[in-house]
Amino acid sequence: MKKGLIFTLVLSVSKMCSFSSILKTKGIKTIQFMLSLVFLILLMSPVFAAVDPYKVDWSIQIDSQAKAVCTISYDLGKYSFDLREDKTLSRRAGACLSLSLDKYWLNVAKTKECVEKVYNITCDNDFIVSLFYISQGIYNVPADIFSSSYNNTVSVDIIETTPSVVPTNDCQEVYDYTCRSSCFDTEEEVNYPCISGVCCKPQGVSISCTEVSDCLKRDCNAEYVKDENGKTGRCEYASELNCNDDFDNDGDGRIDMSDTDCSQTCEDKFGLICAGDETCSGDIVRAFDTDECCINGDCQKIATCAEQNGFKCALGQECDDWIDASDGLCCSVKCKSKTSIMPFVIIAIILALGAAAFFLYKKGFFKKGLAIGKRVTPPALPPQTTQYRPPVRPLQPQPRVTQPVNVNIKFQPHQIPRREKSELDETLKKLRKLAEK
Repeated sequence: MKKGLIFTLVLSVSKMCSFSSILKTKGIKTIQFMLSLVFLILLMSPVFAAVDPYKVDWSIQIDSQAKAVCTISYDLGKYSFDLREDKTLSRRAGACLSLSLDKYWLNVAKTKECVEKVYNITCDNDFIVSLFYISQGIYNVPADIFSSSYNNTVSVDIIETTPSVVPTNDCQEVYDYTCRSSCFDTEEEVNYPCISGVCCKPQGVSISCTEVSDCLKRDCNAEYVKDENGKTGRCEYASELNCNDDFDNDGDGRIDMSDTDCSQTCEDKFGLICAGDETCSGDIVRAFDTDECCINGDCQKIATCAEQNGFKCALGQECDDWIDASDGLCCSVKCKSKTSIMPFVIIAIILALGAAAFFLYKKGFFKKGLAIGKRVTPPALPPQTTQYRPPVRPLQPQPRVTQPVNVNIKFQPHQIPRREKSELDETLKKLRKLAEK
């Protein structure tokens, strides 16, 4: 169903409300009118049947005769967008209202929280709001169609639009307890919402957190359970915050990026992105545009190290407890030196071993040690010759001379041994003969 279908239906309804136009209709026009009436009744007939507002896909269409600037507000958010001349919308409106593929309407996220919200719509031109749902591929227009004029507000309440269905509530639908006007003596009252009365549970019964459906329970937040795929994960009540664990954290049947929660920006989550010198006073969650979205709090300026009575450690020092400061890392306790005693221990051991070795050396331990268990081999004697050597005659004792010693000693020239002289003469004789020749 494209752009002007719902708007055309609205115009048909307004025409049917005029009895004068019906009475004046004749011939073919009467037949056309009756066919339109039958078609409209058939189209709206599912509305009168029991409809579960949580099991169908809801959409909101905004139409006008001219372009307009519209605003949708719900919870604490306020979102503006353009209604163009071709009836298309310019952008989505927060986490609960995403833009359809053809951009002609806003799709309501199929979650309990979004279905139960009240959407306040205002435009700067006359406009009409149509709320419809898709069930089994069929477009169904509820009986309530809203119209308003310039700068007036239209409030769209999906639950109120389908009064034939009692809205779900945590007491009965989530926790499987009972809503009563007052609890029995065997029951105890618990703080879960009911349509009327109070929520009662049997005394002594504890909350079960074993299945992924239990993640719909506030009490099971942060508990680890298994989903339908056998994947173990951590429950995240109300909305999925971890979008990369392949686990249905919030028990709504959607996983990671297929869940509208994961496409929420930090602004959509009504959070803040803190600057580098700021810290979050609330909770930090992941959003579509940042991994650190501050919710349930605000961004506060980080104090300096001196303002926190901390210490700035010098190079070579370490700290047992670091804290954040706007001027860098800060130590909450006094800094201490990184010097290790191990080198000194090694040096002491080496010196002790050296002293022990010197002491043993002085005691002759090493000399004795060489002789222990070893046989000392005497050095080899020089080789013996076979030449005969006559025995040496012992010297005879000389008689003691009692004559006086002559002190007048004459110088005697060096005497050449006889043998040496005869050889010299022989050599000289040969030289003379050679000279004569």
